[in-house]
Amino acid sequence: TIGSAEEMFFAPIIAALTPPLINTVNAGFLRPDAHLGIVIVTDTDDQSPGITPEQFIIQLATLKERNYSLINFIADPADRTCASQMPGKMPERLALAQYMASGSQYNICQGKFAEGVSDVASKVERELQSKIALPMKPDISTLTATYGAITFPANDAVNGWTYDEPANTLILGSNVDFNVLPPSDLVITFTVK
Repeated sequence: TIGSAEEMFFAPIIAALTPPLINTVNAGFLRPDAHLGIVIVTDTDDQSPGITPEQFIIQLATLKERNYSLINFIADPADRTCASQMPGKMPERLALAQYMASGSQYNICQGKFAEGVSDVASKVERELQSKIALPMKPDISTLTATYGAITFPANDAVNGWTYDEPANTLILGSNVDFNVLPPSDLVITFTVK
C-alpha cells in the first residue's frame, strides 16, 4: 500500500476522541453511558510521536474513567511461524498500554482469531454487567448489595463490591460470577444523601 511506514495507534485514537474531531465528524460517538472498546490489530508496535503509553492511558481514563477496554491482537515474537515487522521483539509500547489498562493481548498468528474475539466479547460483557449505575447519590454507609441470602461485602474488589463516586457506580468484585448468579436477581439498596 501507499502511505507512511510509521504505524500509529495511540495518536489517531486520541485524536478521534478529542476536539476538534469529537465535536465535528465524531460528534455523538463518545457517550458517557457507553463502554468504549478499543481493538488494535497489528504486526508491529505503536510509533505515535509525542505520546507515551502512559499518556495514552491517562487520556483514555480522563475521557472514559474506567469505562473502556483495550485489546491487542499482535504478532507474538516467540512464534517463529508468525511474520512480524519486529522479529523476536515484543511491541513494548502496546504491551505497556495493555498492561496499564488491565487489557488483553492475543497472538494474531495462532489461527484462533475467532476465539480471541469471543473471549474479548465475554470480558466486555462481564465488565458491563459488573458496573451498576445508581440513579441517585447514595449515603455510602447504607449501600448494600445482596443476592438471595448473600450480602456482598463493601470495599471488596474481589468477592464484594466497591463504589466509584465520580461515576456514581457500584462495581461488583471480580469473583462475582454471573453464570451462577444472574444479574437480574441482584438487589441494591441505599438511602439518598
